[in-house]
Amino acid sequence: STQSTGSRAGGSMGDAYYRLLGVGKDATDDELKKAYRKLAMKWHPDKNPGDGREEAEKKFKRIAQAYDTLSNPDKRALYDRYGEDGLKAGGGGNSAARFHQQDINPFAFFEQFQHMHQGGGGVRFQFGSSDLNDLFGQQFGGMGGRTQAPQAGELEQTVWCSLDDMYNGKVINVRTVHRKLVRSPFGMQQAQTAAQSRIEVSRGCKEGTKTTVSYRGGQDRSVGDAVCSLRSRQHPVFVRRGNDLEHGHSLSIWTVLSRPDTYSFTLPNLAGGTERVKLRLKGLSIMQLVYPGIEEAVLGKGMPIQHTESEYGDMIVRVALILPSVLRASKQAAVRLLRVLTYLFCAYVFFTGGGNIFICIWIIWCFNRFAAYLES
Repeated sequence: STQSTGSRAGGSMGDAYYRLLGVGKDATDDELKKAYRKLAMKWHPDKNPGDGREEAEKKFKRIAQAYDTLSNPDKRALYDRYGEDGLKAGGGGNSAARFHQQDINPFAFFEQFQHMHQGGGGVRFQFGSSDLNDLFGQQFGGMGGRTQAPQAGELEQTVWCSLDDMYNGKVINVRTVHRKLVRSPFGMQQAQTAAQSRIEVSRGCKEGTKTTVSYRGGQDRSVGDAVCSLRSRQHPVFVRRGNDLEHGHSLSIWTVLSRPDTYSFTLPNLAGGTERVKLRLKGLSIMQLVYPGIEEAVLGKGMPIQHTESEYGDMIVRVALILPSVLRASKQAAVRLLRVLTYLFCAYVFFTGGGNIFICIWIIWCFNRFAAYLES
């Protein structure tokens, strides 16, 4: 007798979610999606301000519960058999109890639906379920969401400073970009905002060192932090290699031919002074001084080693008539010029009727392969 009564109750309540969404009991997944999207857009509380907001909140949540149940095959089967009361009770204590009906956050549910199905236009962003509850839980007090203020995620960016700043250490003023949460009729979305920030470049910090900057002191939790990766701009004298500083010095033809016993020149250093570099060229071959040259290490005159008081890298000086860096730049410029000439030649041959288009394509392909070999 008890089982019969439960069955009749289930039959009457098992239709409520279908009626709420305006679909039949044989509705397909696509029909359920379209019905939920249409009703959620209609009853979204942000689209029903004023006196109608309270009623809209109730319907918005009820619609989410209905779609959550009917879009899950196991929950739907349990609901069809026992109704909503049976679903809340876990199906009479059987193995389907794991589908115990829980109070859901309708804002979070709608945002997840929008992201999964990309419907209704607008910009979509990925959020984890816990993040969604953080973002939207406070919209509905007591609806299962946590009452934590929303907070945007971090945004990584590159900040450029001078090599001198990395050598000496300095606080620099930079423009940082942050993620910001903004409210829209479809829930919380992310935008970007900029701020003037101060970043401390520590003495001897390495390339790519990351520092986190809060937006205006971190008072606004709806604006996330900026994670800044520090990089040094090109320096006119030195190239940084880890803790070492490299410098290329071009020799004159007269110096290469005469190969004096001692050759010296002066370099500025990053501490604001100068360094005197002395080299012995006597006994070296002319070809060796032409290319690739020789290297001399000036010990302890490189970058300061981070988190130490008095340790430094080295200054590596290369002298040659033709420096490798100059040769690389010249080779790249020559390749670019030859590429342009090759394209112009093929275009001229093709448009004047002197060649087949496939031959022109083959010539360009061969040249690009050869250029890639030269540039490697």
